[in-house]
This record gives sequence, C-alpha cells and structure tokens, in this order.
Amino acid sequence: MENPYSTENKYTLDLLSHYVYIIHPNRVRIATDSVEMAKSIARRLFCESYELLVENSQIQEAIFEGLGIRTLVRRSNSTPADAAVFPFSFPDRLQPEKEPAIIVACLNAFSYKNLIYPGIVKNTVYTTLSKLTADYTVSSISSLYSPQFIFWWTLAKLVENLNSACYFRLEDLAMQRIIHFGPLWRFSYIVVFTGQIAS
Repeated sequence: MENPYSTENKYTLDLLSHYVYIIHPNRVRIATDSVEMAKSIARRLFCESYELLVENSQIQEAIFEGLGIRTLVRRSNSTPADAAVFPFSFPDRLQPEKEPAIIVACLNAFSYKNLIYPGIVKNTVYTTLSKLTADYTVSSISSLYSPQFIFWWTLAKLVENLNSACYFRLEDLAMQRIIHFGPLWRFSYIVVFTGQIAS
C-alpha cells in the first residue's frame, strides 16, 4: 500500500482528506513513515490553513523540496495535533499520541482481495477497530471496494468484449458505488473510519 498513486490509494487518500475537512482541525499529523504517502496527503491538504506535522525530517524535506509546503516534525513530548491521519499505518507501525480525533484507513481480510489472492491481507478491520476503541470512540465508518462495487465491476468485465455500450454503463454503475457508507464496510477491501478520543 506504499504507492499513493495507485487507483485504490487515490480514492482512499481523497476520502481521508474529506474527513479532515469535516473535522476542521488547526493542526494535522500525517502519521506515515512513507515519504510518497506523506507528500500525497500534504498535496491534498495544503490549500487549507492547516499546520501539518510529519514523522521525521526526511519527510519534512521531501515535502518542502517537492511541493514547497512547510511542515513541522512531530515531537513525542509536544502538544498533540488536533487530528491525525493514519494511511495504512495504524496499529502496526505508528500509534496515536492522544490526538483528539483520528482518521484511519486499513485493509480488511474479509474482502474479495483474499478470495483472489489468499493470505495477501493479514488483518481484518475488526483487529484494527479493537485496538482503536481502547482509547477512541468510533464516529463514522465508510469503505472502498465493497461487494456491491465488485459485483457491478465483474459484470462490466464479463461483457467488455461483447457489448461496449453495456460495458460502459455497468462500469459507470460500479464507479458510482466505489465508496460505500453502509453496512457492507465489513466485507470491503479498504475501510476508513474516524474516531474521537474517549472522555
């Protein structure tokens, strides 16, 4: 999941950024040790007047050199950001630092991906949620690549060489369902949720 320019990650990062806008924080921690992932998120957030915090000076320099965006390096003993964005980095690589709000993207083993490539996704969304809910209350859950999307996408691919008009119509129906806000998040490939620190 290190490539932020892949189709699945572009939609995921857009959804993460959407939730940042909803929360409307002043200071945002980009909680990733991937330079390219951090740059991609910073690019989406720079148009707002957020103060961006990153994990290390290498990321800070890459964002400034590549995008001209000034960021701060997060210090463990400093005041936490208002919100933290975890793009596929919680809980195995990075942890919250008592930020009041967090936005997390994770992979889910209960999805089509493990049917096609058994074992490629190790953890379920419930593993991530159980670690998060020790300190946070989940406030919203959405997902990408739900069974509904996969159904219409598969139909489109089946008719692609037979009927181009039908293919484009079915592909359009699939793309309208790429982000899901209903209960099918449990079986979706990528799950995004927001949490507020438990009081």
